[in-house]
Amino acid sequence: MSGLRALLGLGLLVAGSRLPRVGSRGSACHAGLTWWGARHLISAGRRDSGIMADTAVKYLSQEEAQAVDQELFNEYQFSVDQLMELAGLSCATAIAKPTMIDELYELVVDAIFGFSFKGEVREPFRSILSVLNELTVPIASIDIPSGWDVEKGNSGGIQPDLLISLTAPKKSATQFTGRYHYLGGRFVPPALEKKYQLNLPSYPDTECVYRLQ
Repeated sequence: MSGLRALLGLGLLVAGSRLPRVGSRGSACHAGLTWWGARHLISAGRRDSGIMADTAVKYLSQEEAQAVDQELFNEYQFSVDQLMELAGLSCATAIAKPTMIDELYELVVDAIFGFSFKGEVREPFRSILSVLNELTVPIASIDIPSGWDVEKGNSGGIQPDLLISLTAPKKSATQFTGRYHYLGGRFVPPALEKKYQLNLPSYPDTECVYRLQ
């Protein structure tokens, strides 16, 4: 298993307290007010200016995702630490986007399985996913909602409010019905994008994520 695939299966994070709003304008990636709320969700009244059509970006099969992953390590000599930093920054930035506002919030970040997952979910993970299915607070899934088939999705599985695709969206993301879909893939080399015809967006300014829906 490559380092990036291991990264995408790190685990589960639950947040349920107040966080200070990020006010600095000097960061590499813009951050803002949180989008989730435990009880009352308040719409900001407009969509991000950087939204692009979902159909413009290529959605990868499991085999293609694994091939791109291997090339990032072998051909382009990314280290595990580098990709962990880039992927983590993309996820944190997407979660902090100012789309939904509430002072009190609770949030579950789902990162149990990555795109190398295959087969049936076994214990103890089956019980964990059952608990997640019963939650009423928002879920943010990293790359693949845990328990989903990488290409076919899973209509009976976790239904996150936010999906953060890394490198390029996977085919299962076409089954995503949540409110927000962000792409974190600014680090993909142009030659690799061209080889796999990824059709990645032009990230505005210093943004490291791009809103797909």
